[in-house]
Amino acid sequence: MAGNRVRHAAGLALACALVAACQPPAADNYVTRTELTDHARMPSPPAASPDVTGAVWAPSGASAERLLYGIPGEQPLLALECARQGAAPSIMVTRYVRADAEAKALMALVGTGPVLRMPVDAVWNGRAWIWQGAIPATEPRLAVFAAGGPVRATVPGGGAVELHSSPLPTALIARCAGNAAPETGPSAEPAPPPTAP
Repeated sequence: MAGNRVRHAAGLALACALVAACQPPAADNYVTRTELTDHARMPSPPAASPDVTGAVWAPSGASAERLLYGIPGEQPLLALECARQGAAPSIMVTRYVRADAEAKALMALVGTGPVLRMPVDAVWNGRAWIWQGAIPATEPRLAVFAAGGPVRATVPGGGAVELHSSPLPTALIARCAGNAAPETGPSAEPAPPPTAP
């Protein structure tokens, strides 16, 4: 009986040795993976939330159906635009903050009204990757802009930007959805000259 135990233990030791010979040591495999990591694909460090003191909503000089939000004279922080391509108009939201190439995420717009979470993609604007997404102009959750208080726009890695309350986004959304006539008069808020398209 003791001999059977010895033979059994010897058989197990031989089997373990054969299996180990077929597999590289775990440490070697770990080092190889670490050395081959493509650091260019690592997520970028998160951006800080911008200071919005003095930021305003204003029509873009490039289009009557586009609003910019930012500090006059500086790069916009966010843009809303009525996009009329296709069967139904949509509201395009652009967040001017660096994104990782070809990344996808959800942008959250949170205020005192409904919460809007919309898919956004990293798009190349000719100078940098930035976040952009579109949602139908008739989407009820766009009422987040009409609730009367500030709206907080958050995108992963891009910080949170507080959007001051203004009637301009609601008016743009209503016109885009076909619920109001196009605005022809001058805006009450000065336009920050855009430095990004």
